Amino acid sequence: MAAKRSTAKRSKRTHTRTNARSNPQAALSRSILKELATPRALRGPSVNVARDILEYDPLDPQSRSLLATRALPRPITPVFKKGERYAPVPAPVHGPSEPNAPMPKADVLIVTWTVAEAEALAAVMTPGHSFRNWHAYRKGWASLAPYLGMPARASKQLACYALATVGNTRVLCVKSQLHMSQDKRMGTAAHPIPPVLKLWQQMISDARPALVITTGTAGGIGPSERLGDTVVSQVVRFDCKKKYKALNRGSNLDPYYCAKALNVQKLATLAQPRMKINADELPKGSSQPKIIAVPNQVSDRNKGIVTTDFFDFDYSKPASGPPSDLTGLGSAVEMGDAVLGLLQRPPIWVAVRNASDPQMDGKLPPAQRVRAAAAIYQKYGYWTTICSAIACWAIVVSNMQGRTVGRAGTRKKGAYKARGPRARARTPRPKKPASKRRAGGRQKGHR
Repeated sequence: MAAKRSTAKRSKRTHTRTNARSNPQAALSRSILKELATPRALRGPSVNVARDILEYDPLDPQSRSLLATRALPRPITPVFKKGERYAPVPAPVHGPSEPNAPMPKADVLIVTWTVAEAEALAAVMTPGHSFRNWHAYRKGWASLAPYLGMPARASKQLACYALATVGNTRVLCVKSQLHMSQDKRMGTAAHPIPPVLKLWQQMISDARPALVITTGTAGGIGPSERLGDTVVSQVVRFDCKKKYKALNRGSNLDPYYCAKALNVQKLATLAQPRMKINADELPKGSSQPKIIAVPNQVSDRNKGIVTTDFFDFDYSKPASGPPSDLTGLGSAVEMGDAVLGLLQRPPIWVAVRNASDPQMDGKLPPAQRVRAAAAIYQKYGYWTTICSAIACWAIVVSNMQGRTVGRAGTRKKGAYKARGPRARARTPRPKKPASKRRAGGRQKGHR
């Protein structure tokens, strides 16, 4: 009997090692549990996953952490050479910057959602200027305030923003304080309206961008995605289970597609060499973060961004219980990007999401999967978001430089439709012969 038990233990250990080798990202969800603080050590009554993710600040030692020990992130290794032509440069905001004023005009609008994401976006796009120093945005607060939860209610803001330039392109970087999982539903159960949809409409009306980017962290779907891998997708779909279930497009969860395609051919060449500069902060197996491009009109159900109305994640085949319904549904899962599909005549848009937590180990009990996913986000989410911030920069460079698309303020107020990829060339007017010039005009040889 003892020999049988010994053989069974060896078989179990061998099976565990095999699973770890075949899916190291799922193995990470087991190893991170050893680093968690005890519930008694946590400040607060219990784990609120969405709040612990949204409000966690990796640069603030007082921010509530699920980890027993933590170290503040080191300064990022520069990803741009000094004086590089298209390196982002923080730009001053001219004109009124009062909280109730509109956002400034810009060619590109980049919006992110959590504190850690905003810290990473600022490190790349507004270097030397933390998002804590960005301008407050409260325009329209009174009409939305009754529906807002945390963190908007605590900050008394809808968002904060800063301007940067990339070459000749004006980029407006925004950290939203609204979130689908935290705010109350507007409208009815049959026709729900996320408050963040109203914020999108208002920001686009203010800034009049030609290109909109929503960016941040996400859960990787499937065993092949590694932490730091970044999905660049013009395909989004809802998979809501709670207050926004009516937003799902039929039983097949049909996606929304951006009407106009981005140039994604140069993204990997521009972004990936820079993404690996700080990848030594990611776990083993994630030293070469890659771009996963999903152009518009892709019909593959395994591609694209999946939006839920609660914190969800993919997991491998469980020992018991239902399998993950995310497997085979997309490339990454998050909470908000598909709202862009609800806009009428929007600018060109794209969702840029990094894998901040991998496919979880399905053998873990559900409660442990949740805690593991949140802890992995807190430990690595800042560094994975450096990757997606670099991808946003690469999108700006490869799609906006040398073009006259959407120069700030060219469209009428409230018009979301982007102009074509190239403005019509202007034909120079021929000069009149000297004999036909108006009398008294300046002649050659005369002052």
